[in-house]
Amino acid sequence: MVAPKSLAWTAYLEFSDDGYVKDDEKIDAAAILKSLKDGTEASNEERRRRGWPDLHVVGWNIQPAYNNSTKRLEWATLLRSDRAESSNFFTKILGRRGVTTVVLASRPDDTQAAVGDLDRVLTTYRFNTGETYAEWRPGDKVAEYGLTGLILGGAVAAAVKTGLLKGFWKVLVAGAAAFWKVIAVGAAAAFASLKSLFKRKQSPL
Repeated sequence: MVAPKSLAWTAYLEFSDDGYVKDDEKIDAAAILKSLKDGTEASNEERRRRGWPDLHVVGWNIQPAYNNSTKRLEWATLLRSDRAESSNFFTKILGRRGVTTVVLASRPDDTQAAVGDLDRVLTTYRFNTGETYAEWRPGDKVAEYGLTGLILGGAVAAAVKTGLLKGFWKVLVAGAAAFWKVIAVGAAAAFASLKSLFKRKQSPL
């Protein structure tokens, strides 16, 4: 975790070794937002069953954009729950063997300033020599998803596509505490969205 002394914002970093993510995919922000909204609404039934408040995706606070030079995919969603709003800003830093995910939590009005602070922190973040995106070699592991999958759920996207969902809900239940409630339900929302998304893609023309 990274945060200023004031705790005006907090950022969580995690590396996932799912493999090299191809970045040759066009990002359809409108379609992705619809999938996020639909999946989140579908997950509210489970939230109510667990006694959690409904969660709603209001829209983009920052539209998804990919920087081909820095190999960073970034976006921010505006969320509403119990009449309170929050903003989650995501940075995905692509490497040779996987992706570093940075999740920034802040108040909506503070997002731009918080992103600026985080950017200054991330200027010193880089993969070791031999592990950068440009150093991918044939034979290295390639992720089962692209840029859209990173936004909609990453590993969840691969699980839906390949059918490898063993133990998925156990992970959600085990991680559903405090801050991780939001992450778990976000994963559930991504699962619901991606399931329908891949069904549409696999349907015959």
